Amino acid sequence: MHFIDTHIHLQDFTAFEPKTLMQKLSENQIDKCICVSSQPEDWPKVSSWADNFPAAVVPAFAVHPWYTHNLPTNWADNLENLLKTYSHALIGECGFDTLKNQDISAQQQVFDIHINLAHTYRRTLLIHAVKAQSLLEHYWQKLPQKFVIHSFNGSLELLKQIVKAGGYAAFNPKIFKNKQSVAILQYIPDDRILLESDAPYQSSFENLARLCEKIGEIRNKSLEEMSSLIYANSMEIMHND
Repeated sequence: MHFIDTHIHLQDFTAFEPKTLMQKLSENQIDKCICVSSQPEDWPKVSSWADNFPAAVVPAFAVHPWYTHNLPTNWADNLENLLKTYSHALIGECGFDTLKNQDISAQQQVFDIHINLAHTYRRTLLIHAVKAQSLLEHYWQKLPQKFVIHSFNGSLELLKQIVKAGGYAAFNPKIFKNKQSVAILQYIPDDRILLESDAPYQSSFENLARLCEKIGEIRNKSLEEMSSLIYANSMEIMHND
């Protein structure tokens, strides 16, 4: 039984040296992870993780909606160059956050660039969406073939829209604070579920197995069955068509 953490910020851990952190992941049966970035200054760090641990770390490059202001003028060119250099890289995390950034116009401009790159290079798009359901209404038909709403904690209605558009939802333990959590975790199709920690921020990667087990209980599946199908989903989003 193995797991893939589909959203982790390896570059932001301070308690462990890289080799120690990778050993910790392995001890928790996590043999692969997607290392996501938030802003251009992250990109060299994420590249280093991918270079040093190529079998275990898949890089993802993007600009988080919190950081859409004061970007370098050449940020989009640099992002595109990284996608050319790392043919297995994903694009993330990017999207909308109206809770912490009220400049919607800037977020839209930056998000549009990510979407265009995802289409051009056929990469999975990892989307941060907080208080952004109304904004996403304008994007369902524009999103690439593969996209993930990370740290999903929205409504069942929003989940239905994601599934209809062909997307995935990635869950961490915060989903259980959602009043609709059982309905959400029962509704999502087997081939659209992903797991993430968003460590070192929202949860610990050490909780991934227990998270999988709890979701399995809600869906009447064993831990082994649940982990196997979610692992297959995770491999699918890391495969660039």
